Order: sequence, then C-alpha cells, then structure tokens
Amino acid sequence: MATNGNDDAAGQAQLEAILDVEQRLVGRILREDPGAVEFAARHLRADAVSFQKPLDRVMATIFAEHDAGRTVKATTIAARTIDSDEEIPVGICEYLRSVAEASPTTISPYDTAKQMRADQRAWRSLQSSLPRPGSIELVRGDAADLQPIDWIWPGWLAAGKLHVLAGQVSAGKTSVAISFAATISVGGCFPDGAVAPLGDTIVWSGEDDFHDSILPRLLANGGNPARLHYVAGRRDEYGNLQPFDPAKDMDELVTAAKTLSNLKLVIIDPVVSAVSGDSNKGAEVRRGLQPMVNLGVRRKAAILGISHLTKGTTERDPIERVTGSLAFAAAPRIVLYAARPSEPGQSRRLVRTKSNIGPDCGGFEYDLHQVALDGDRGISGQGVKWGEQLAGDARALLAELEPKTERDDPSALERAKTWLAELLGTGSPAVPFIQAMARKAGHSWSTVQRAKNALGVEAVKLGLTVGWAWRMPKASRPGEDGPH
Repeated sequence: MATNGNDDAAGQAQLEAILDVEQRLVGRILREDPGAVEFAARHLRADAVSFQKPLDRVMATIFAEHDAGRTVKATTIAARTIDSDEEIPVGICEYLRSVAEASPTTISPYDTAKQMRADQRAWRSLQSSLPRPGSIELVRGDAADLQPIDWIWPGWLAAGKLHVLAGQVSAGKTSVAISFAATISVGGCFPDGAVAPLGDTIVWSGEDDFHDSILPRLLANGGNPARLHYVAGRRDEYGNLQPFDPAKDMDELVTAAKTLSNLKLVIIDPVVSAVSGDSNKGAEVRRGLQPMVNLGVRRKAAILGISHLTKGTTERDPIERVTGSLAFAAAPRIVLYAARPSEPGQSRRLVRTKSNIGPDCGGFEYDLHQVALDGDRGISGQGVKWGEQLAGDARALLAELEPKTERDDPSALERAKTWLAELLGTGSPAVPFIQAMARKAGHSWSTVQRAKNALGVEAVKLGLTVGWAWRMPKASRPGEDGPH
C-alpha cells in the first residue's frame, strides 16, 4: 500500500528529474556546444525563469551576457551570478564546472538544437505534472498512513492540537495551565502519574503580569524557569517594543517559536484575544483560531487557550457555557473545565468536558495554595496540589460541585419526582439511561438524585452487563443495596 512517505519520495524524484534536464541544458551552454547559446536565447527564455535555484539565476546571467555581446564562459557566468544574487552559494564555480563537464558534447549546431529541443520538451512535460498553486489535492484512503495521536499528557494534552481550558473566575485556570508548563519543564509527572516529556512552554497573558504572577506560579509548582518563555511584545519597524496582539501577530510568534527546538506547550490567555472579529460569530471565531491551530501543527506543540464562562449557565451543558460563540468549544479537539466549589471545604475540579480524540469524561480534584518564594520581599506563588482522580460524566461531576440553583426551588423537585416516578413506573432502567433521559427532560442530575431519595427509589445491580439500575419501592428486594 502506498504511503505519504512514498508520495514524498515520488515528488522528490520528479524534482530531481527536472533538475537533471535543466543541468543538461545549462551544461551544453557552458561547455560551449555549437549553437547552444543561440538556441537558448531564442527558445528558452520563458522556460528558464522557472528553473530551480541557482540555475534560474545562472540562465538570467547567460542571457544578459549574450545580449551584451560578450562570450559565455563558465567562470565568467559564475562570477557574474554571484555578484547579481547574494543567495547564490559560494561553491557556484565548482558546481557549474561539474555541470558543464557532465554534459554530452555535440558536433554541430543542428545536433545541439535537436538535443536541446528534446530536453526542453521533457522539461515541459515534467513541469506540467507538478502540483500547481491553488489546485485541489485528493488523497485516497489506501494511499495514506495511519498515524497515532502524539500525546504530551495521554488523554489530556495532544501535540499539534488546540485545547481550551474554561472555568469560573477564581477557579485557578491559569494556575492549572502553568502547573502543566512546570511539569513539562522538568519532565515530571502529571496528576495521573503519566511522565511528561521534557520541553519548553511559550506563554502570553493579557490578564496576569509575568513577573509577579506567572513566573511565581511556575516556581511554586516546581518548574524550571529556563524552559518558560513569555511573549513580552513585538518589535515594530523602528525597533520599539509594541504589545503582542494574538489576533494579528500569530505569524510572528510562529517565527519566534522556531528558535525553540523542544517546544511542547503554548498558552494563550485569554483565547478570545485571538479573534479580531465578532467573538459570537462561529465563522469569525474559527478564522481567528486557525493561526493558533497552524502554530501547533508546525511546531508539534499543544496549544492551550484559556477562556471564561458565560454567566447564568450553571444548569446548561458545559460545552455551551464557554464564553462567546460555540466555535470556541467546537474548534478545539479537547475542552477542559476548571470549577471551584460552592461550599467551603470542598476541592476544586478539573474535568474533561469534550474530546474528539479520546475519552470525554473524568477529572481530578485540586486545591490552590500559596508557596513562599522570597520571604524577605514577600514574594509567593500560587501552587496547585492535585488530589483524587475522578470518574464519571463531566456534567455530573460539575453538578456535584457547583451551586445548585434548583435546590431552593420546590417546583423543580416536584417536577423531577413526577418525571422519575413515570420513568420508573414501567421497569428498572439502568442509571446511564436515566442520566441521558434527565438531560433531555431538562432536569439537573443533582435534582434527580434528590427526587430519588424523596421517593425512596432503590438502586439494584442487574448483572455484569447492565450494571446499576433504579426501581420504585414497590419492587424492592430486601438486602439489596447500591450506590446513591
């Protein structure tokens, strides 16, 4: 089966074949075959501008010498070519001499013109089969390679992919992101024990100062500051440092990122800054995020954008709560959610609410704490202490932590009780089915659980395949128990 590698090899072979023909044509001229210069001057001018470097410049010099009435010689052409283009390699003299010596010799202008005309036809045929700018390329499935996801943190951060970390104010979104950078900077372990690849992080923040907030957070999380690179600004044409604008300066950031051979993570805070148009319009958001996607692909780094949440959306699907257009959650391959507790004593949670390339559930508990860095100057940084790994649906994990807006609404509980009684009146459905139906009916899972307790609904285990199910009290079986 053909592969992308084979396709690349075939393309390279075609370019080498074109170069071989060009070298023969140039070689006949430099070898001073009879009539070679005259043939080139009459018939090759249009084609020669498309020759590969440096032969395109060599041909331009040959035409200039011919038009000026001077004799075309390899050494003279090499010298004048160097003078005309600073990008010409220093070894051009040796190269042109080898080209001339490798070319066949003809004994008459007729033979020269015949051979050069044949080479010209071959060159045009090869050129016509090269891909053209703007052409659409179709790749057949059996000619493509299967490629695994290049994970930086398996299931959570993928190289070359766009991610969004959304969350409430004071949930510690930026601190969590910087803790990722700290882990990568020392090749440490992520919350689930996965070992991070050692590498660099680029960070830009429009909300936090680098010196008194971001850098202290990296140090508080045990990071190596030599592997954290802050985007301080962009130099204008006068050398003055101007503020970095993610919506306009991403191409310059791509160029700057080339200096980091081991780049693993890029953090943009907030991600909405990358959109110059209306952040509530999906098309403009996707267009604005594309340069970030391109940066990740070119540098094989995970791109992590930080986002806020829309107010008053506690009971909605987490994906719908990201500020701005739905495209802010649709364009990224992975969306993470940082939530702070509504009651004191609870830990915060990092939950995976969406993934197109892996599991879209589960999470981790974490707490924020201050770490003293320089007691004499009163400098401290916010550290992240990771806790228990969590399993379960993202919406359910968040509902257990966030304010229960329905808790003080008796009508919401009564509606949930009526709905649940009707659902269980026909049998004992599995818990995942009940959760799915509750979402469709508009009931939060926390309210459904309160309705379950109020009705005395029992949880029963129905074999290894079905798992836990709920049933009304009238169908209860003594001695059975399950999770509530």
